[in-house]
Amino acid sequence: MQVIVFVFAFLLASKDLLFVPAPYAIRGLTQSTALAIGIFWLARSADGAILRALAPVWAYLFLLAASAMLSSYPLFAGLQVISLGACALFFAGFACESKNLRVDGALTLSRAAMIAFSFACGASLLLLLVLPSHAFETLYGGDALGEIRRFRGAMSKSSMIACAGGLLVGLCVTVPGWRRFRLIAAALGLACLYLAQARTMWAALFLALLVVLWGYRAASRKWVLWIFIAAIAAVVIVPAQEIKNNLATGTQSVVRTEGIESLSGRVGLWKEGISAIAESPLLGYGLTLGALGLPTESLSNTRSEPTLGNLTYISRETLHNGFLQAFLDSGIVGALVYLYIVVATPIRLLRHDLARRYPYVFFVLVFMAIANLGESIIYSGAVFDSVFYWGIVVLALTVSDSAGASVRRIAKAPPNLLLGP
Repeated sequence: MQVIVFVFAFLLASKDLLFVPAPYAIRGLTQSTALAIGIFWLARSADGAILRALAPVWAYLFLLAASAMLSSYPLFAGLQVISLGACALFFAGFACESKNLRVDGALTLSRAAMIAFSFACGASLLLLLVLPSHAFETLYGGDALGEIRRFRGAMSKSSMIACAGGLLVGLCVTVPGWRRFRLIAAALGLACLYLAQARTMWAALFLALLVVLWGYRAASRKWVLWIFIAAIAAVVIVPAQEIKNNLATGTQSVVRTEGIESLSGRVGLWKEGISAIAESPLLGYGLTLGALGLPTESLSNTRSEPTLGNLTYISRETLHNGFLQAFLDSGIVGALVYLYIVVATPIRLLRHDLARRYPYVFFVLVFMAIANLGESIIYSGAVFDSVFYWGIVVLALTVSDSAGASVRRIAKAPPNLLLGP
């Protein structure tokens, strides 16, 4: 069972890399196989309590299906829902099978993700050394910045490698065991995160680790408070000094303070997105098709010719805010369920993880929720970091009081870099 999860994670993460042939075929084959395996696991080990605990996920998938049927392109949107649903069923079956075999499913999935993200970060740094011109992309940073170059490594977007680096570092800090591997993997993640210059991911990593310390190490709370105060001061002082130096020397900012005012063009995009919600408020435009509501001139030709390539291009145009994206994709009804899942799941985990065995699960939930404010990363089943998040949600919703209490009586949490004994 563990091998299946490792292969699943590795294939989906590999599919996201540049120069990998037939990524859609890899995705389709991997998720189709995962769906069959998930159904088999459910048929053999279905647990009513687990399936009931996943009610928010089933409700969200149902609303996405309804949105797809009413979309302008129901087939394309429906395929995206089937893709995400296949992953959800796979993880639901995995949760039931893990309980039946007494295997820590959350730890297995987290370690599989560590290997997958390490491979992505390692390949990105290798590409930077071998073909540096291919390791960067050109982005529009708003009217004040124009076009800017950002490190994307071996992935298609800079936000993807930054998210992979941030998740990798956080998992290396919180996942128990594998100490040598975690040290090497953390170095890879930090290097990619630094090169990507992603303010959103840096903030998400820092804040998520602080929240994990607050929730999982009560004795550290006073230090968390002081660190947070120091960080707030640094956020105010460092950019001010950077701006002063930039005016004096004309050099580019290390923390990219030159784009803070417009959040690198996001503010204008969010205004357009809010206006687009009113055009299809109830069930939205369909999963990954929220950009159809944007008055963007560059999308006019793709709207008029709804080919597979054009619809795929539209699905990649996001609002750089997953919560606003949810309102466009699934409407107000679907977005409310989406918000409930993102906000309630980490709270539920804290209440039910009595033995405090899952700091890495809590980290992923908090990191992705914070990062989702600046990038649409809790999204579809197309990208591995999003698939990994939904898998963690499924496993977090299945943590129970009785399981945590029994484990607390017989064992202590395994040691790790930050949170171990």
